[in-house]
Amino acid sequence: MERYPFLRTLLCVYESLRVMFLVGICILIKSEYAFLFPWAALFAPGVLFFLMALFLRLNFSMYNSYCPLYIAGKGICIFTAISWVFFAGYNTINETLIIGTVYVLTPGILIFLVLGEILSAGTVYLIMKSGKHMEVE
Repeated sequence: MERYPFLRTLLCVYESLRVMFLVGICILIKSEYAFLFPWAALFAPGVLFFLMALFLRLNFSMYNSYCPLYIAGKGICIFTAISWVFFAGYNTINETLIIGTVYVLTPGILIFLVLGEILSAGTVYLIMKSGKHMEVE
């Protein structure tokens, strides 16, 4: 019997919302003279997290080896988002004040991405540990 099917479903829903959020942010901060492609190239690898969550949801016993990769990738995402806020956030905030998206951009990155990444990595860690416990029995 597989454990935590509801948490795996929530993880998959979170990852799809995360991708939609990143696409929305890229559309908001894109100027009228810039192309969307360079921005899309930055968030496109994040779709792999959605695919990993989907595979974990569909067949955990077959894809449980993705759990450490998922957790490591989320650690990199957390480090990158926090670094961006501290090192590049001020310049980006000044630029987005003109556009008016600063109220969406900064709290969204801090709250939705960082806390969401921490919670999703913790969820996968919990699921991974329960999977190892099931293998021993």
